[in-house]
Amino acid sequence: MTELKIENEKDIVTSRSCGRKLAADLGFSAVEQARITAAISELARNIYKYAGSGTICIRSEQDTRRVGIYITAKDNGPGILNLQEAMLDGYTTGGGLGRGLPGVKRLMDNFDITSSTTEGTRVEVAKYRIIHTQSLFRI
Repeated sequence: MTELKIENEKDIVTSRSCGRKLAADLGFSAVEQARITAAISELARNIYKYAGSGTICIRSEQDTRRVGIYITAKDNGPGILNLQEAMLDGYTTGGGLGRGLPGVKRLMDNFDITSSTTEGTRVEVAKYRIIHTQSLFRI
């Protein structure tokens, strides 16, 4: 597991690079690497922009069927007042296009978010790659 502090724009770049490298090492395609990298970038940028600081944790797990990359973005910021609204395409509080969190959800296979004014925001996402095994039996 790699835990990266997000405190400035350089940290956003570092978290993207770390995620891309792990995705490549795990055998994800170039397209999937780009999706994972975009999701990490959006999550890290949200931490920096809305909370000031936080962490991005990146880890992998593998079993006999699949390999997964798991990203957890955590901050102690002011929280998201209306999660339901924040998950709508076009909703923005920062003057952007409003595609951030809904975009991350579309890019990844799993998406979970919790947020409160006292504990900040935590987003957990995952992307999976099926492991192809050759048949042990010949017909």
